[in-house]
Amino acid sequence: MSENELVKNLNNLKLTDTGIDVANGDKYDEEQKKQLRINLQDTKDNNFQTLSQQLVDNPTQVLLFLQLLNDKSGTILVKLIKHGNESYKSVVMSILSAIRGILIKSSRLKTYYLKVYISVITQFKITNAQHLNLLLTFIGGNKEINNAVLVILVQDLDLSKQETVDIVKEYLQLQSDEQTLNDADLQNFMVTLEVCFPILPQICSTIYANASTKQHIQNAFSNQGERNVSMVPVLKCIAASSVLDNCRSFTIRHYYSQLSNLLSSSQVRIRILSALSVAKLWTFLQAEQKSKLKVTNLAKDLLLYVTEGDDFEYIEYSLEGLVYLSLFWQVRDMIRMDVSFVEKLIEILHTCSTKESINTSVQFGILSLLSNITELKQPDSQSTAKKLKNVSAPQMGSNSNEENQDNVKLFNKQLVEQYEIISKLSAIKTYQSSSKNNFNQILSIIFNLSTDQAKSVRVALVKQGALVLIMNFLVSNSTIEKTGHRVVAVPSNIGGGETLDQRFKALRSLARLLICVDPQTSFQKYDVKSAVPFLVELLGPVASDPFNTKQSYLHEVTLLDGYESLLALTNIAATENSETRKLLVSQIAPYIDELIVSKDHIQIASFELLNNLISEPILLAKFFNIEQLANKQRLEIVVKLLDSDNLRLQAVIAGFLVNATNFDVIADVLVESKPFFNKLLETIISIIREQVSQDDLINPISFLLVNLVYALANKDESQLTSLKSDELKSACLLVLKNGSSESKEAVASVWSLVDF
Repeated sequence: MSENELVKNLNNLKLTDTGIDVANGDKYDEEQKKQLRINLQDTKDNNFQTLSQQLVDNPTQVLLFLQLLNDKSGTILVKLIKHGNESYKSVVMSILSAIRGILIKSSRLKTYYLKVYISVITQFKITNAQHLNLLLTFIGGNKEINNAVLVILVQDLDLSKQETVDIVKEYLQLQSDEQTLNDADLQNFMVTLEVCFPILPQICSTIYANASTKQHIQNAFSNQGERNVSMVPVLKCIAASSVLDNCRSFTIRHYYSQLSNLLSSSQVRIRILSALSVAKLWTFLQAEQKSKLKVTNLAKDLLLYVTEGDDFEYIEYSLEGLVYLSLFWQVRDMIRMDVSFVEKLIEILHTCSTKESINTSVQFGILSLLSNITELKQPDSQSTAKKLKNVSAPQMGSNSNEENQDNVKLFNKQLVEQYEIISKLSAIKTYQSSSKNNFNQILSIIFNLSTDQAKSVRVALVKQGALVLIMNFLVSNSTIEKTGHRVVAVPSNIGGGETLDQRFKALRSLARLLICVDPQTSFQKYDVKSAVPFLVELLGPVASDPFNTKQSYLHEVTLLDGYESLLALTNIAATENSETRKLLVSQIAPYIDELIVSKDHIQIASFELLNNLISEPILLAKFFNIEQLANKQRLEIVVKLLDSDNLRLQAVIAGFLVNATNFDVIADVLVESKPFFNKLLETIISIIREQVSQDDLINPISFLLVNLVYALANKDESQLTSLKSDELKSACLLVLKNGSSESKEAVASVWSLVDF
């Protein structure tokens, strides 16, 4: 097409209210449009050069031409602006004014040109806030147009804040000051207030609570029978206003009775919007106001509409209302028992998470609901030994004594095993890039589900991707720092309580999952070693380290956190990978002194971990290189704990000493140190006398006796005669008579060697 032909065709384009007419010119078929779009990607193309010049001389005609070519979102337009213009401002301002002119003349082209307007101001960061005086009038019943104007408003606030604030404030005030508003004007006023509440709350709250606006809303309630069309935008505005305390109070004082009456409306949309507003106000209502309603009745319409409704906008409103109502245990019970609703919830989540139809606000609503209905009451932070002992099957209460926690567990189990919920959450690719809040909810769901200590549930969680999601969060939100021989995970973004709360949920979920699964096969994307610094966080701060503000949050860890961390680390320590074992030793070394004098169950878990790592020379030295005072003191504690009143602790200590004395050099250390040797022998004899029926203890005690006696014989057989005491002989006879086959065999070898 020649330059003259293109200019002629541009001039032949006429704008009408119904669209664009081509007067006295050629109309392009789809193939020609496609070819032109391709040609205009090349800045050297003659048509491109012509349009670039015409954009300066005749911007309106170029804009009309690009619409005919279906230049989606102004892609070609942006390219034309950038071509040959060192300063974009005058051209951009001219184009924005031209778009404004088109919007005034043609109602059918609003959606297209609003998108083009957005594209231009987004690309060039240039705007004319005065255009809002026109654009705000477009707000009404078309959600796509409303959203487009909202995007422009947000951009204007960013680029020209004070001017934008003044324009919006004046626009809303003028609407409010009108004596009367017809349906269309009232809709515009209410919807404008609604969309502005989240971004300009103070201005909107002032307008919402003034006498003029109150009169407009009261008129709408009074005339709802004959002017029902105005009721919907009023209810949406009331719901949106509930983000602010003063607006909630105002609504309760002036509109609550009307809202409660509308809950029985014959029109389902009116009921949904009324229920949404009441749900948002419920916590702030007086007891007398609540007495006439039940939260379960509020929830019924919302549950039913999500399951059977046909208008997705109102499904969104229903979900929002249910998020508020699910804070109450009665509604959580209703939701968990409604199989159809749960299945629909998961279906909607999938639909709103595909590449073609991502809706992060709906995702957030559903994820928030799932988080609320899967939540179990967590054990008291100051967990008793009994709670620690029963961590594999904790007895949990509820925020309400009437909410059955076993039912919640059963629901959670079905959610994991039947609905494979984590697989579906893992498939959502938008939560990390577009919504931090959504990912926080996913973390909460995993945390809630992992509270169930059933191995089958935890294994299923890992198979469905929970471990990867947790590690993704921790790795992306942490900085790894080197401290001495250790590596320490430090939060990279300490952004307040909520951020730390999510971190703790991730850390606790990680520990819980790694208690029950094989770490070697469960880690695919990450190396198992990458989890170790995060698990160690749950052991709390190192007492001997100087105070570090970056790790001050570690003082919030509980005994249960430490216990579950130790169990997970013990599971990892079972690996045969030498690098992993060395890393574990270096990570836990600073905690050993505190752990071995902690409460019984922490001590047991600690020594179970140490048992799995005892072959590491560095760890052996920390207990058996007794030339150093600190090491000697640790060994004294170990020997003392062998005589504990706690049977399980005794058994794990005996196992620890057996594993250590399997190394000749360690057995020699104990034999050569008469105080340690004599105390151990005395304790062994005492244990056999008093606890011979406890095979779990007597077996390792017998093996420990064998190791010590053989070490003594290897040093000097003549010293065996010193063992020929009636006490040891009596103890050996007790084992030979009452012990297990393993302990009998071990003690028989001692009997033979000592030659009783």
